[in-house]
Amino acid sequence: MKKLLLATVLLSFSFLSAQEGLTPVSFDKVTLTGNFWSDRMQIQKEVLIPVAFERTQEAVNDLRLTGEFLKMIIRIMSYYKF
Repeated sequence: MKKLLLATVLLSFSFLSAQEGLTPVSFDKVTLTGNFWSDRMQIQKEVLIPVAFERTQEAVNDLRLTGEFLKMIIRIMSYYKF
């Protein structure tokens, strides 16, 4: 048990000292290279984003139509107030 506790403490100290050399970087300064991330970023750019825009376009059109309908209702209601 003592050995496990000692190993945990030593491991945590070594982890903390390794983090001390790290410095925060702004998101726009980061570039992803390598096959793993570049492949996924390319798929998102070519497939995921266009599909997301396509699927949300119908909802945007529905919201526009709803807004026009509500404007018409408000005009009718304001007409009958007077």
